[in-house]
Amino acid sequence: MAEYSLKRDGSVKVKNTSYREMLGGYNSIVGQAQVFDPREPAKLGVRFFPGTPLGNYWVLETDYYQYSVVWSCRQLDRFFNSQNCWILKRRPGPLPAPVLKRIYSMLNFYGINPDFFIVSDQTRCPGRY
Repeated sequence: MAEYSLKRDGSVKVKNTSYREMLGGYNSIVGQAQVFDPREPAKLGVRFFPGTPLGNYWVLETDYYQYSVVWSCRQLDRFFNSQNCWILKRRPGPLPAPVLKRIYSMLNFYGINPDFFIVSDQTRCPGRY
């Protein structure tokens, strides 16, 4: 689960929480996000440890109701990078098939292959929604 809240300085508090079934408890980390350029508010930088560089956190698409699609790319050296993409949902459970098809089409347009996505199993998560 990810929770976002606007801070007084204009940055965004980011709290990511996961449920560890084997341990029977929650694990959270809190970070900060900020917009790089106000003319492109969907392109943010995020960090979870003070003093570390901001990582790219770009919102590629959202419907402001059911989901947001976020992409990140980090250059590792001259030749290699690491890319991540998430489909964040407001509620557990699958997105309607037409919505997911539209998201996958958009990802393919950007050269992001959704075939390698891993779907999180949220069926046994304690109800915190």
